[in-house]
Amino acid sequence: MPLLSAAEDIKERTLRRIAGALNRLRYLAELRRSRYQHWGLQRTHGEEPAAEACREAHSAEFLGVLRSDLDDLVEDTTVAAHASGAELEAACDVEAEELVPEKAGGGSPRHLSALVFALRKLAWARRKKQER
Repeated sequence: MPLLSAAEDIKERTLRRIAGALNRLRYLAELRRSRYQHWGLQRTHGEEPAAEACREAHSAEFLGVLRSDLDDLVEDTTVAAHASGAELEAACDVEAEELVPEKAGGGSPRHLSALVFALRKLAWARRKKQER
């Protein structure tokens, strides 16, 4: 019997190791493309509990980003970009529509698009400021 539920497992053993909310959304969106198949979770918890945990985690991460303060999201994305050796602009180069979960949980895909757009503009402005 596993010590963690499937939901706790994906949060603690997978998502906690991914720096940056946008990176976590990217990862979960990739899982969505495969119908939320996660080999390790399936092996431990079974196919359906693993998929449901991934769906729930995707929705929760999506809503967390939407509830984030823009300054906090910029800082989070900057730290994650630097940790992976990327520039902030590259970290913001994402199609927001691709990050939306199957179950948006009341969150707005347009809101996410607006946040990603703002992140791109702020990243561009920072780069221009540094070039001066």
